[in-house]
Amino acid sequence: MDYQFMPTQPNSPLLPKNLHILLVEDDEDDYFLTKSILDEISNISFTIDWIPDFNQAHESFLTNKYDLLIFDYRLGANSGIELIKLANQASLRTPIIFLTGQGNHDVDIEAMQAGAADYLIKSELTATSLERTIRYTISQKQAQDQIFFMAYYDVLTKLPNRRLFNDRLDQALLHAQRYHRVLAVLFLDLDDFKTTNDSLGHSMGDELLCAVAKRLLSCVRQSDSVSRHFDPHESTTMGRLGGDEFCILLDELRGVDEAITVAERIIAMLEKPLTIGEREIITTVSVGIAIYPDSGNDRETLLKNADAAMYAAKVKGKNTFAVFEQSMTSNTLLRLTIDVGLRKALDRDEFLLHYQPIINLSNGAIYGFEALVRWQHPQRGLIPPGSFIPIAEESGMIVPIGNWVLEHACKDLLDWHHRGATWAKMFINISYRQCVRRLDDFVANILKHFDLGSDCLTLEITESLMTRLDPSLINIFHNIHNLGVALAIDDFGSGYFSYRSLLKLPLSIIKIDRSLICDIDTNQNLTAIVQAVILMAHTLKFAVIGEGVETIEQLKILQQLKCDYAQGFLFAKPGPNEQTIKLIEHENTKNAIGPLIFNQIKCE
Repeated sequence: MDYQFMPTQPNSPLLPKNLHILLVEDDEDDYFLTKSILDEISNISFTIDWIPDFNQAHESFLTNKYDLLIFDYRLGANSGIELIKLANQASLRTPIIFLTGQGNHDVDIEAMQAGAADYLIKSELTATSLERTIRYTISQKQAQDQIFFMAYYDVLTKLPNRRLFNDRLDQALLHAQRYHRVLAVLFLDLDDFKTTNDSLGHSMGDELLCAVAKRLLSCVRQSDSVSRHFDPHESTTMGRLGGDEFCILLDELRGVDEAITVAERIIAMLEKPLTIGEREIITTVSVGIAIYPDSGNDRETLLKNADAAMYAAKVKGKNTFAVFEQSMTSNTLLRLTIDVGLRKALDRDEFLLHYQPIINLSNGAIYGFEALVRWQHPQRGLIPPGSFIPIAEESGMIVPIGNWVLEHACKDLLDWHHRGATWAKMFINISYRQCVRRLDDFVANILKHFDLGSDCLTLEITESLMTRLDPSLINIFHNIHNLGVALAIDDFGSGYFSYRSLLKLPLSIIKIDRSLICDIDTNQNLTAIVQAVILMAHTLKFAVIGEGVETIEQLKILQQLKCDYAQGFLFAKPGPNEQTIKLIEHENTKNAIGPLIFNQIKCE
């Protein structure tokens, strides 16, 4: 889709190939005289529309299809100066040349003050003077357009910037208030763009933003918004506010359902792969919707509430939309508080680790522990990872937090080994952002620093991360595997994945997501799915861990399906290191956790 709505940009030709002129003149003889003078100009190609009527002229120039307007001063009961003022009220940027029947200094000054680019006296009009005036007027218009473009448009995407979008929203609100109409503001934020930008580089990130802008334009049909008094090609209903944030104004709506339809169309369109250079990239978007007048009566409130709704969409799992509700305001404030607090938490040593045991289903012994980060907030108390990890991912704080987890988990593992638990394995979750920051080098340095054998460490990657594999990331995982560190897929079955991706990485373990385990004892279809996953994994020589085991019945089924390991509240909830040490001491006395539960099964 071409950006036809754009004002003239630098390096444009001095004159359009065919100048489209509107001449407003109520005297037919004067029209023919002016046209004949124009015909004498051999260096300019033009098409001229003649309108003798004031009201018809007003309707015509509002179509904004002309490159130049020429107004006569006398137009029956009206004047050309009134037309100039109407053009100003419509925010028309087409240059205007003013014609007067005879020199009148006061009239000429009034015309220039009203907004005319130049004025000419009919009795002194020649082809040379008219050509000179046209060229001067058009070049002046192009210079003004360049300034306007720099002030009101985003140079990268060619979309209106925050300043212009705010202005258009203010105008739309005045119209909606006057005529009791409904309008919507859609606040859009690309999901995980910072991570994508880090991995692709800023140049390709910019290309991605431009491609997204084109897609967004194709999603918003002309019927979604009414642009009064503006170029029909000019999209002043969409803007880039900065970074990966976009805003769309939808006015003349009948209700929130129409805004939701547009949001769904945007989400579906952006889900389709984009080709950037030689790469195919899948990007998704979270959309927040604020409706006037329900969600606010002024621009600032509507934008703030649309932003809050967008964050609510992120919390819902991203790649979706949310309509603003009053409860979202407090959630947004909480989010900002957490974001600010995360940046201080590492320095204040507010993070701690909890560990959950992973049980060998063949003998009930503890196989290892998964390290789970917690945040001991000075005011809010213990904060679970689900409340701050998504925010850390978006802000980039996940990298230093993830590295802190790796370092401290390995430090605790070394202590367990000194206590005789050399059998213990450590499972640690890693993020995409950590991986692209040379995680292989960091892991190698950690193992060397603590003098740990690499076979005691397993790194867990999410299934969603596998949809973003590229050669450099695959190389990092192979480097980690070459160190002797095992790789596991976490939350398997919770999202989308390609079976071919399983063969690209040196994986050792698949962890079946709790969403498949929780109803395995009541849903035969889930049992069949889990059985298929276990058979596939064993065929590929992968071990299998069932997550979220909470009942004896779930445990029995996993054993029957030949699942290798399990973890969940049935065995133990995640606990601090002190609790973990007690479990290790208990295990070292050969009083394994599993057999206690297994004996209970036998008793039944």
